Amino acid sequence: MVTLRFYWDGCATFEDEDEYTEMELVENYEGDSWKECCDDCASCSLDWDDGDLVTGESYCTETSREFERIEIWDEKKKEYKDTPQEITDYYSNAVDKLQEQEFREQEEEKNWNNYRLN
Repeated sequence: MVTLRFYWDGCATFEDEDEYTEMELVENYEGDSWKECCDDCASCSLDWDDGDLVTGESYCTETSREFERIEIWDEKKKEYKDTPQEITDYYSNAVDKLQEQEFREQEEEKNWNNYRLN
């Protein structure tokens, strides 16, 4: 079993600009391999849960997060350590592929809707 810990810098923007919030977001993924963990995390990257961000009194207008790093659980040392660049690259490529796929699907939907209107 492999455990990866993913880190992002998260932020929330509110109608009241004084409530702007930044914080570190952390998610753990377990799987049979580091690739499985990366794929699972990437599959959630386009529709991530912003519920862990601090909320303000006014209406939240936008949330975002920026990927920072990945750590792997070292069972022998009983601690998390930085992953090799290969794992970070694999995760980044998996997210990029999903974003490209979503973009293509949106373009196809636009084209189909334009075709139906004509």
